[in-house]
Amino acid sequence: MGLCGADSSDARIIKVQRQFMSLLETVRPRRNPDSFLVLPMTIIGMATSSPADQSILLTRLWGVGECSKPGTMGNDLVRILNDVWSRTVNRPIVWSDLRIACLGVVGM
Repeated sequence: MGLCGADSSDARIIKVQRQFMSLLETVRPRRNPDSFLVLPMTIIGMATSSPADQSILLTRLWGVGECSKPGTMGNDLVRILNDVWSRTVNRPIVWSDLRIACLGVVGM
């Protein structure tokens, strides 16, 4: 999305998003694997418009201590994803939505 200017409705993005969600289903939710998957889940979350997939990602992210503790980077990432998802309910997500969400959540 960021490199090629595609939005979340692009076939390449949809394919990778589905592959990641399928892979995520094979990994049991636990602190250690999910801690390492915080950044990949955030990146794939930028391409996720399905409420069911968003719920799965949020559940996994909230299971990581840093993501559930206010004032931490992990919590900021969750808030950024929620901001992006709330702004893009009826349209594809574009990479510039991340910029707006970052500005709103962390002021940068």
